[in-house]
Amino acid sequence: MLYTKVLRRKYNIVGWLLMIPAIVGFLVTVLYPIVFSLVLGFTDMKFSTNNIHFIGWENYKWLFDFSVTGGGKEFWRGVLLSFSFAVFSTLLQTFVGFIYGYILYCMSKRLKSIYKILVYIPAVLPTTAVTTLFKLILERNGLMDHILVDWLGFATTPNYLGTNGLTMVILILINTWRCVGITTIIYLIAMNNVDTAMLESARLDGCNNAQILFRMILPITWWSTIVNLLLSITGGLKAYDFIFVLTGGAGDTQVVGMYIYRTAYEYRTFARAIAMSFMMTLIVGSFTLLVNKVTKMVEDKI
Repeated sequence: MLYTKVLRRKYNIVGWLLMIPAIVGFLVTVLYPIVFSLVLGFTDMKFSTNNIHFIGWENYKWLFDFSVTGGGKEFWRGVLLSFSFAVFSTLLQTFVGFIYGYILYCMSKRLKSIYKILVYIPAVLPTTAVTTLFKLILERNGLMDHILVDWLGFATTPNYLGTNGLTMVILILINTWRCVGITTIIYLIAMNNVDTAMLESARLDGCNNAQILFRMILPITWWSTIVNLLLSITGGLKAYDFIFVLTGGAGDTQVVGMYIYRTAYEYRTFARAIAMSFMMTLIVGSFTLLVNKVTKMVEDKI
C-alpha cells in the first residue's frame, strides 16, 4: 500500500513536470497579454508606451458619453450593426445549412461524397481569395455589371459595395456562402447518427417524409442547431476582415470590429480601442449565455 502511494506520487510529479511547458506557454501567450491589455485600458496610451498615465474608468465612461461626436455613438452603432449582421447571417446560414444537410443525407453514398466536398470548399478558402473574387465580381464595371449591361441590356446598375442597405444584404449572402459548409457538415453528422431502425419503424407505421423530418430528425438534431447558432452568432459578431477588404466601411458597413481597428491604428488611441474590445467581449459573452439559456428552454418544450 505504501509502495502504491509512493509510486502514485512519483507519477503525479512527473505529470506536473510534463505540464510545465504548456503552463508557461499559456501564461506567456494568453494570460499575460489579457492582463496587460486590461491594465492598458485604464490608461491614456496613444501610439507608443511612452508617457502613459493612469486615468481610471475614463475610457469606459467615454463609451457611454453620447454627447460628443463619434466616440460612444459610433461604437454602439457598430455594435448594433454587428448584431444585425450576426443575427440575419445566423438565421439564413442555419436554415440553408439544415436544408443542405438533409439533401445530402438523402443522397446516395457516391453523390454524397462529391457534394460534401463541393459544399465545404468555400469554408476552407482563404478570406483574401474569397473577398478578392467577389470584389472583381461586384465592383463598378466588374463582372456583374458586364453581365447585366452587356448581356441582359440593363441601362444602369446599383453600386453593390457602396449602397446603404443593399451592401449589407450582399455581405450577409457572401458570409452565408462562405460558412454554410460548416453548418451543413455539422447537421449531416447529426443526421447520420439517427437510428435507421427507428426511421424504418416510423415508415412502417405510415409516417411520410415530412413527418419524419419535422417530428424525428429535427428534434434529434437540436443540439447541432445550438452549436451552429453559437458558432454563427459569435463568428458574425467578430466579422471584420472580409468586410474591410470588400467595402472599407463604406455605406452602412462599419461594424464594431472595423471601428475598433480605426480607433487604434487611424485615430491612434490604443487605450480606447482596448476598452472597446473588452466591452465587446463582455457583450458577446453575455449574448452567448443568453442564447444558451433560450435554446435550453426551447429544448425542454420540444
